Amino acid sequence: MAKKKVDRRRKFRRRAGPICWIVSLLALAAVGYLIFELIRLDILPVYMMILVCLGLILVSFLIIRFWLFKSRRPISRYLTGLIVIILALSCSLAGKYVKDTSIMLDRVTDLTDKMANTVTVYAMINNMDSEKDLDQTSLGVMRQEEPEGTQGLLDSLDKKGIHPQTVEYDSVYQLVDDLYNGEISAIALPEQLHDALNEAANDVNRYNALTTFTNVVDQYIYYTDRDASMLNPADPVNNVMTDPFVVLISGNDSYGTLNSVSRSDVNMLVAINPKTAEILMVSLPRDTYTEITCKKNQTACEGLQGQFDKLTHSGLYGVGTTESTVEDLLDVPINYTVRLNFSSLINIVDAIGGIEVEVEPGLEVETFYANGTEGVKAGWNHLDGERALAFSRERHAYSDGDNQRVKNQQTVMKALIRAMISPSMISNYPKVMEALSTAFETNMSTKDVKRLLTLELSRFPNWNIQSVALVNSSSMEYSPSVQGFASVTLADEGQLQTVHDLIMDVLNGNNPVIPDIYSTSSNTFHTSEDGTAEQVNEYSSEYYDPNTYQQPVDVYDNAWSEQYSDQQTDLYDQGASVNEEPLSEPENNETIFDEGQHYDPEVFVEPLP
Repeated sequence: MAKKKVDRRRKFRRRAGPICWIVSLLALAAVGYLIFELIRLDILPVYMMILVCLGLILVSFLIIRFWLFKSRRPISRYLTGLIVIILALSCSLAGKYVKDTSIMLDRVTDLTDKMANTVTVYAMINNMDSEKDLDQTSLGVMRQEEPEGTQGLLDSLDKKGIHPQTVEYDSVYQLVDDLYNGEISAIALPEQLHDALNEAANDVNRYNALTTFTNVVDQYIYYTDRDASMLNPADPVNNVMTDPFVVLISGNDSYGTLNSVSRSDVNMLVAINPKTAEILMVSLPRDTYTEITCKKNQTACEGLQGQFDKLTHSGLYGVGTTESTVEDLLDVPINYTVRLNFSSLINIVDAIGGIEVEVEPGLEVETFYANGTEGVKAGWNHLDGERALAFSRERHAYSDGDNQRVKNQQTVMKALIRAMISPSMISNYPKVMEALSTAFETNMSTKDVKRLLTLELSRFPNWNIQSVALVNSSSMEYSPSVQGFASVTLADEGQLQTVHDLIMDVLNGNNPVIPDIYSTSSNTFHTSEDGTAEQVNEYSSEYYDPNTYQQPVDVYDNAWSEQYSDQQTDLYDQGASVNEEPLSEPENNETIFDEGQHYDPEVFVEPLP
């Protein structure tokens, strides 16, 4: 009887075959790969790193040991083998994602002295879906304008077995026109030319709607040294996990790459104290009239140093000039800067796969004025990158204008966070990391960025976030950048002192208490006629463009408008360079255009027929 029992046990025993051993070794290698990448990323606290590594090693060892030596019945062997395979695949994928995160952080922080240059392949919507569709199709290129990037793109396609038929162009305007007209299937656009298209856009050529009418089929990115005048070293604190610091967020009103200077359309200071978990966000009006200073880089704005101009114009001389100017305006130290633009939002939202935003009844928009894309309806709406940007910039459609635009921007940010923590993020993770790697620039070191992530993972601080936005009185003052008078806002000294005190409270470890008189829903300052601060709860329904000053209509001279329209229509036929000076304005013209721009990118654009 005992012998039968022994035979029965032997019946279920079996030796692990070579395939089982190979799979087990691969699983162990995948676990080792994940642990290596986690150590290299170096954002987990030490205790958490030890627990994660020991946990991975212990779990994988127990599962593999059971599979190779303990499992007897077929069903247990098959199930355990499946678990080992899943373990190997999961650790491999997780290791790849951790590696992508590390690469993204290195790229972003390396842009302190490097510039990301991008050549993007655009094709009309519904004509192409992927780079494979480029094979044996006509591709417009601009080798003379961007030889390195264009050749790099073509070499990259060639390695993938994709061979488009290139068509050479000297004019970016002709390039886009031929794409719109169907003369070519796709274009390889050097992204530094995107601003030139927006500058030359009008209701006829619709250059500003390129990203609306097209799909991004492929993209090639390479890096070059940053010009010395663009360098802006940080003023780092000793330890971002314990020491308070201030970050300047500068949002440029431009598309394409961040390798060129542009007006600083969004200027926000973020004061952070890691010990007290206090965060104070201060928004400064783009049109604040203040002294421009260049102490961060004396060569950046020699011609404007010490003169008064709009804060937004400081961005034309580099983010260092904006930083220096804001430091002197508020008399507070700024340690780090972050710089981004319109394309940053578009690329991130598209990489995520779009975002979901909820629109309250009464706030529906039929068509966005910013780029002519489809608007939003009451309820939930799925937005791609272009519509998300248009939604966050929309002001013409709302009776309270800028106030609703701020709310829309907050809605987009919340939707981005929801999308990034959703399960769908797993499949889109590589695309998101690629988008983030060129979406913004910062002079914060990789080490400091990782320390901030470590702070969040180790302490999970309960951040107390407060925000203040300044809105000052309007005026007409001389602007050296446009060599004429322009609409500005005058900073109130009392408000500036209050903001200074609030920021210093955060840095000194105190709880910043915003005075009740400033405690509106948006924490917005406004100066009344008697010079005291009062709350702002309503905005005028009448739209006013702060970028343009116009004399009364009865003295307006239409000669300039007609001349500009004629010149613009034949712009590329004249062989105009993208760096060409703006068209000169007749001396008797009564209208002063801010920044020398004759096209408002927020003007409604009719869709292509």
